[in-house]
Amino acid sequence: MKVEDVKRPLLKGEKFLVPCLVERERVMLDEEELWLDLTSKSTKSKLYISPVINHPHNDKENGQTNIHHHLDYRFIKHNNDGLFPTIQNKHSKHIFGKDTRLEQGYGNLEYFLLPVINTEFSGVTPVNMIKKSKLKHKCIHKGKCPHRGYDLSQVKADKDGIKTCPLHGLKFNKKGNIIN
Repeated sequence: MKVEDVKRPLLKGEKFLVPCLVERERVMLDEEELWLDLTSKSTKSKLYISPVINHPHNDKENGQTNIHHHLDYRFIKHNNDGLFPTIQNKHSKHIFGKDTRLEQGYGNLEYFLLPVINTEFSGVTPVNMIKKSKLKHKCIHKGKCPHRGYDLSQVKADKDGIKTCPLHGLKFNKKGNIIN
């Protein structure tokens, strides 16, 4: 099952098909850059994957005109050490990319079967990054964030009943109204 089709918070250890931006190791041969063919069993190369929240968007009203994805830290082992957690790559056969905002063209979007490692979203862009945004609604509307329409069904409320959108940090109270 694709992770974006799940309409509830995820549980640690569950496995889902996760959208990942993929970059294959590049090599130079005779002044020509080539992507290594990772389908060949004889190729010993690196595969860099970055699990992403499959909700590409731009924030042009705030000067971020490039289409980008946000990393989905629920599938990446990391030190929960701040705004952009330090990624650890020792738990997987894949090497996880270290970019936190992945612009279109970074790699191809492919699905990988990955376990849920962390049940909480991390690396949420601060809400002040979208301060110039105009919202259609001042509340959760049809289960979606009013900023970029992200489906909030996988977001767990904290002990006070507050939900935080994993893309840009908008917070909503129990009634679904924006509180920040």
